[in-house]
Amino acid sequence: MRMTEQTEQKKNRITRADWIAALFTVVLIVITGILFDYYYNLNDDMLMKDLTSGLYTGTPEGHNIQMLFPVSFLLSLPYHLISGFSWYGIFYLVCNYSCIFLIIRRIMQKTHSKWAIASLVALGITFLGAFFLWDLILIQYTVTSAILGSTAIFLFLTNKSLDQTESISSFIKMNLTSIVLVILAFLVRSEMLLLLIPYIGVAGLVKWSREERPFSTLNFKKYFSVIGLMATGILIGFLLNRAAYSSEEWKEFNAFFDNRTQLYDYQKIPPYTGNEEFYQELGLAESQQKLLENYNFGLDEKIDSKIMGEIATYAASIRELNTKQRIVEAVKGYYRQLVKEWKLPDWDVLILGLYGIGLICVFFCKSTLRRKFDHTAAYAILFGIRSIIWIYLHYGERMPLRLTHSVYIAECLILTAFLLNLNEELQDHTYTRVQKSNKMNILVVTVITLLCLVNLRPGMDQLHTEIVRRETVNPEYLALQEYCRDHSDSYFLLDIYSVVNYTEKVFESDEFLIKNYDYMGGWGCKSPLYYDKLKTFQMDTMLNGILENNTVHLISKADSNMDWLKQYLDDMGYQAEIFQTDVIQNQEQDIFHVYQVQTSKNGLE
Repeated sequence: MRMTEQTEQKKNRITRADWIAALFTVVLIVITGILFDYYYNLNDDMLMKDLTSGLYTGTPEGHNIQMLFPVSFLLSLPYHLISGFSWYGIFYLVCNYSCIFLIIRRIMQKTHSKWAIASLVALGITFLGAFFLWDLILIQYTVTSAILGSTAIFLFLTNKSLDQTESISSFIKMNLTSIVLVILAFLVRSEMLLLLIPYIGVAGLVKWSREERPFSTLNFKKYFSVIGLMATGILIGFLLNRAAYSSEEWKEFNAFFDNRTQLYDYQKIPPYTGNEEFYQELGLAESQQKLLENYNFGLDEKIDSKIMGEIATYAASIRELNTKQRIVEAVKGYYRQLVKEWKLPDWDVLILGLYGIGLICVFFCKSTLRRKFDHTAAYAILFGIRSIIWIYLHYGERMPLRLTHSVYIAECLILTAFLLNLNEELQDHTYTRVQKSNKMNILVVTVITLLCLVNLRPGMDQLHTEIVRRETVNPEYLALQEYCRDHSDSYFLLDIYSVVNYTEKVFESDEFLIKNYDYMGGWGCKSPLYYDKLKTFQMDTMLNGILENNTVHLISKADSNMDWLKQYLDDMGYQAEIFQTDVIQNQEQDIFHVYQVQTSKNGLE
């Protein structure tokens, strides 16, 4: 009878948790939908969306280059049924809000009093406003991958361990959501999931070490089964992706893509002055090096994967700091991050607060010495791992918000899981300890809420400033798009740095029509899909297009000039002139100039 009552109570708690989590998530969706427009954070996601939807080549494409093929292929399928709908953006939002639902539900499953539920809801609101709203409104595939992977870690850590009679199948079933989320995170952004692997390792080590008999055969089978399923899913996704990109054209582009990433993201393009001998050995003139600097290398077919790789290698060899010096500087940078460079909103304020409140709870709660040691060791190991990750990021000298926020989100959820597990451990003991546990809960929630409140106004101001900036600059981009649509008989090549600051709204109503423009550089340039698009508009290369076709035009910001292109054409031996043919205006202000290159072949006498 008692077991029946406990089972029924457990079912009721789960049902209550589901309803609270669902209500919180729905309300959050409604409020954010009313107050904000969702944006793609970067033009990376815009191009991926164009590839997947068919706006780039005219056909929905499973190869969106950045995501692994299985998930990008599945995302392309709905576009065959209903084109013009924001399936790509919807996928991000479903992933993000589903993870929020899963996290809230798990917290509610471990919360029993009405006061605790109300206080946690208040804490959730302040946390979202202070830290997470930026990544929820300005969606980006790297952050979505991190949210998926971090949620998987959180759910795994907070699953209640069963006794030694637990079967392997039940353990797998209990952690199936985590397994699926890890695999999906890898498919969305493999590099991000790999960066989270140390955190996944910490979670597994902490969870495993707290089993009654961690070295029993059953526990080995349980944990290696979960690890094996994750690894199998990742391997299958990797192999399917490799098969999808196995053609010689895609292999060449992938090599080009990797070398381009190394050069632009982790090195600096060597200036021509002072490195003339190197560039001359490569057969590159100063004007060709200029194409690399202004990211318009798509005009020159000579700049291939080999050239890009040699420049990246050379750039690494002439860095001012050697490896040892860079490690020292990375450690110093990490130190400054922790103690000197706080600027609200600051994730480190919250993270260090979570470490502090967690360790205070460990030392002052009534527990065995072994348990205190276990909890302290978990915090120490986590802090060591996070230090290695941050030093690695400082070493690479590349720390955009989408990357740093991702690492913070993972660590924040792990620390939250530690606190939940500590609270649950205290709840399992005597009534006196439950009272002490409630006092601990009040302390924890109060301190964390205060940390979030300190960052709430700066966080909201930061998001507001960014939204205003986008609303200010995006009309220029919309005017450009409208101009291109109105001149559908022409094809336009865009100077990439002239349009790099513009982003699109996720639910911007757009008719399904292949875009009659492309960038003269960027990460999608020189891919097989790039050449497919050129063929669609009767070109084999960009350069031949502007030299031989009078319907091909170039677009650049009104405050820039085309001297770099004139010099390049002269160096390449082409007798050509560049004329401004039109202007694109916004509110009667010139924002873009439209140019045409004329030769004897396309009209110049």
